[in-house]
Amino acid sequence: MELSNNGREASMTAFPLKQNAFVFPQIEVDIQPPERSLGQQIKCVVQGVIARVEQGWPPVVA
Repeated sequence: MELSNNGREASMTAFPLKQNAFVFPQIEVDIQPPERSLGQQIKCVVQGVIARVEQGWPPVVA
């Protein structure tokens, strides 16, 4: 297993990443939990992106 820049083990997964997810280094924010309404999903994703940007992750626009 490889080490990341901060010295911790890089996480590995046997499962492919979901197409409906925003992916950040070692963080996956799922935007489609089945028990949430669309409004709740959008609010959760926006809060997650804002938190990552505040932590210093640059936003990426595709």
